[in-house]
Amino acid sequence: MFRRYNSFILMALLAFGLAGLCWGQDYRATITGTVTDPSKAVIPGAKVTVRDLDTNQTIAVQTNSAGVYVVPYLTPGQKLEVSAEAPGFKKMTYPPVVLTVSQKQTADFILQVGSAAQEVTVNSESYQVGLDTEKHGSAYEFAKRGFKDANSWENNLCGSKPPRSHGRPVWI
Repeated sequence: MFRRYNSFILMALLAFGLAGLCWGQDYRATITGTVTDPSKAVIPGAKVTVRDLDTNQTIAVQTNSAGVYVVPYLTPGQKLEVSAEAPGFKKMTYPPVVLTVSQKQTADFILQVGSAAQEVTVNSESYQVGLDTEKHGSAYEFAKRGFKDANSWENNLCGSKPPRSHGRPVWI
């Protein structure tokens, strides 16, 4: 009888101890990218600013020695403007973007040589080249598309047609 309670207590302690290691999916979005010059050389210490156009709040970060920046914990649904600037380069600004749940948005900047007073604004044609969104980035978007659309081979996360057996998908 005493052994049964000991094993129960041990299992309970183990379960509660390991519960802290389980991380849930975060709903917040992230913007990341690199800042380079026209010769593709990285620009360390460049200032990247994300501005919420509704509240005018800004988040400013600096690129690391590899020219990479990360702006985490952004609330989905905000209309954001992303810009980068560095001494001796023109400021570059992307048009506003609205992030979705758990989206990881890539915004790479290629800063042109010039004075800080000059600014380059990216138009909508080149906007799609500079920003790369994940097609299947969140469980929310997956659920929004619906079950029928989720099973079509075009929207398969692996990018290939699933095997079929007598007209029905075979999920291995």
